[in-house]
Amino acid sequence: MKISAALFYFSFVVACSTPGLAHSCPHGRGNSQCEESPINVRLPPTINPHPESSRSWVASPAGWFYGHWGVTSSSQPLYQPLQNFQYDGSPVFPQSHDLPGQMNDLSSFQLPNTTTVSTLYGIDTPRRSNDKSLGSEWNDVYDFVGTGALSKMNMTWSVLAWGYDSCNNGYMLLYEPPVASSGASAGLDILSRVYSGISLETQTKLLSEIRKLNNKDLSDLVSQIVPLIQNGARDGMPPVVCDAACMNNTGAYTQV
Repeated sequence: MKISAALFYFSFVVACSTPGLAHSCPHGRGNSQCEESPINVRLPPTINPHPESSRSWVASPAGWFYGHWGVTSSSQPLYQPLQNFQYDGSPVFPQSHDLPGQMNDLSSFQLPNTTTVSTLYGIDTPRRSNDKSLGSEWNDVYDFVGTGALSKMNMTWSVLAWGYDSCNNGYMLLYEPPVASSGASAGLDILSRVYSGISLETQTKLLSEIRKLNNKDLSDLVSQIVPLIQNGARDGMPPVVCDAACMNNTGAYTQV
C-alpha cells in the first residue's frame, strides 16, 4: 500500500469505540476464534538488510493482506488530511509464473468537505519474487508500482508487525520509505480490520516494541503517528469497484 507519492504528485492536500482512535473493547470482541497475538516487530529490511529482528521474523499467513482494511493511524503528513481511508488487497489473476504473489493494491478515501470517493491503484510484487536471491527476512516486503498515469510511482513497503489485537481484530503496521522523486517522507501506518482501529492496549505495546528497536528514525515516526478520521461517511456505500479508468489512474481519480 503506497499512495503518498501519488498524493504528492497530484497535490491531494480505519468497531469498538470512537472512530479513528485506538480504543478499548466496550462493545465486545471481534473474531472470537482469535486471541491477541504475541507482538513481534522488526526493522524494515530496506533499512537494515540483515537485522536480528528480521531473522526471527514470522511471516504473515497466505492471504493475510486480502480483503478490506481501514487505514486508521499514520505518521505520513500526506495521509493525515484523508478521511475514511481504506485499503483493499486481492491476488492478481492470472498469477505470473515469474513473479508469484502479486497483489492488486487499491486505496480509496475521501477528501475533506466532499462525499466523493477517490481511488489510487497499483500492483504489489513480493520483493523475493523480484529478487530470488533474497532470504526469508525479506518476507512481507513488497515493491509497489503504480499503473497508467501513475506508472512512474514506485517504492518498497515493509510489514513491521501483524496479528490480532486485544479485541481480536486483525491489524498490521507498515513502513513506507521516503520517495526522493516526489519528496514524500517516510511513514508508519496502522491498518485494522475495523474502522475504529487497533485497540489502545495493543497499540501501546506495539509502539513500545518499535521504540525498543533503537532506531532513531522509526522512533521519531512513532511520535508522529496520529489517528486518521473515520467518521462513517462511507457507511452504506457499495464497495469500490476498480474499473478500467481506476486501474489506469486517469480522469479525476474519483468514484462517487
